[in-house]
Amino acid sequence: MENVRQSLHKLKIDCSQDNVPGIAVLGSGGGLRAMIALQGTLRELENQNLLGIVKYLCGVSGSTWCMSYLYKDEDWPKKLPTLEDGLCEKLAGGSWKMSKVLDALGAAVDEDDEYSLTDFWAYAIIYEVLNELDETLLSEQASEKGKAPYPIYAAVDGKRLTEASKTSKEIWFEFTPHEAGFPSPGGFVSTTHFGSEFENAELKKKNKEKNICYLRGLWGSALASSEEIKKAIIDYLEQLWSIFEKKVDAAFLQEEKNQSETYRMLSVLKDKWNLLSQDAQVQDYVTLSEILEKEFAETAKQTHLHEEPFIGVWKLLKIVDKILHLLYTWTWGSNRNFLYKCRDIQSGDLTNDDIISLVDAALAINSAYPLILRPERKVNLILSFDFSSGDPFETVKMAAKYCMENNVPFPKIDEKTLEKDKDNPEDCYIFKEENAPTVIHIPLFNRVNCEGKIKEWKDKYSTFRLSSYTDQEIRDLLRVAKQNVSNPKTKQRILAEIQNAAK
Repeated sequence: MENVRQSLHKLKIDCSQDNVPGIAVLGSGGGLRAMIALQGTLRELENQNLLGIVKYLCGVSGSTWCMSYLYKDEDWPKKLPTLEDGLCEKLAGGSWKMSKVLDALGAAVDEDDEYSLTDFWAYAIIYEVLNELDETLLSEQASEKGKAPYPIYAAVDGKRLTEASKTSKEIWFEFTPHEAGFPSPGGFVSTTHFGSEFENAELKKKNKEKNICYLRGLWGSALASSEEIKKAIIDYLEQLWSIFEKKVDAAFLQEEKNQSETYRMLSVLKDKWNLLSQDAQVQDYVTLSEILEKEFAETAKQTHLHEEPFIGVWKLLKIVDKILHLLYTWTWGSNRNFLYKCRDIQSGDLTNDDIISLVDAALAINSAYPLILRPERKVNLILSFDFSSGDPFETVKMAAKYCMENNVPFPKIDEKTLEKDKDNPEDCYIFKEENAPTVIHIPLFNRVNCEGKIKEWKDKYSTFRLSSYTDQEIRDLLRVAKQNVSNPKTKQRILAEIQNAAK
């Protein structure tokens, strides 16, 4: 808190140690667009001497990708120019390698009993989008020096998520460098033990901590509709299938292929792939791969199949087979439930299941107001940066609804004005009311920085994009994000609300 007070003093805002305002920055979801825009936003907040006054930085989906990139260096606020250049180089450079994908997927299949589509999404799709397979750990971001806002990464419980439960406290889940858990009903575990097996709060089996690459897949697992996501996964499987064909041919060069039942079955599976409709591919291949796995497993008992190139076929088969089953069941975010049979938690539906399913928080609210508005965080000023592709006010409207239904203080919003402005928003909106936190809401693309071309900007930077942007596209997006903070009028409005919060 002393660091925040000193930063306020630089802005000529003085307050006592007991009256330091609780200021939070919210970064919404929005895929790669959100990642880049949050980078630009944070750099400009630092340029304007505003970042040092922020107590919490809370992200959803694409914003978490930016956060997890920055927080690998605890001094990141002072290194933002260098980190920005590094991000541009990483995203535009294209260092993706299929061999790394296969190694990561194979290891996950072998090591993780709760393997789900999140593993595939993380190690294949998100790695390709971000050009980084980050195996660092969230717990390594822990710092007691207070040089940066405290990071909070959002998710929700997919098993309990329904249209009606989107505004429920119970579904929200948070990750920090120190702990992970459900703020309501108040069950947490050390981040290093997330994914380990517990029963009634007793550790039964310590599993490996999930790495950042996996968590990026979990936090950013809803970049599009389920149909678009399924198509992306199936398209990716076709790439794996072409590799599979080559491995099959190589594996059986030493054999009389016409006499090998295993090879004939592999050939049937290979040939049928392109004949199936997309809907039929998943279900039919689950059945075929079960037959194939049984046949190949029998043959694998022979000594020579424990050697290359047969072992390569077997490993790839296990990956493809696992993904096909998960596509059929649409299983995401499976992890061991650390609250399983925990008698101290009054939530039967949560404690009865030994597996939880965590998914992208954007499926509930695309900005994590529920996490930042926990009473113990004592936040009285929120800087909401909205990187959404649709209605730029949907997050704040959903937050108002959430707060109303859960008796959480929140300022009134004028929905009529927001509805009128949604296709051509201003660059800054302030919602304030006594005995409630003040919200400064800043849409990414607005009438000030887009100069009448908001739709063109939105179309150019779509949320679901399986390739990165060019270096120029990245720098253009960084520029408009920075303008939302550097605009003199907006900065003065922010400073005025900081002054009010410090009274």
